[in-house]
Amino acid sequence: MMIDVIGVRSLGGHKLEIEFSDGFQGLHTRVYEEVFAGRGTGIRDARPAIELVHSINRTEPQLALHDAHPLVRQATRSTVPFARPAAKHAA
Repeated sequence: MMIDVIGVRSLGGHKLEIEFSDGFQGLHTRVYEEVFAGRGTGIRDARPAIELVHSINRTEPQLALHDAHPLVRQATRSTVPFARPAAKHAA
């Protein structure tokens, strides 16, 4: 049985929603057409994003609760398994 599913892409918050499903129907096909025609992006284009993700993945999580909202500080103390005191900042 085939089910035709249309993806819905939106971003929302603070009583604002941005809908960007329209116009994306043929995006994958178009990208592959450009790649096969020799007009795709290369490793030079992707390298900064790859290096950023690599850096993020290798960074040890740290909490900086000194400037967090009071509700975040309260919730974090009891729910984050890697919680530890934030480093003291020089004044």
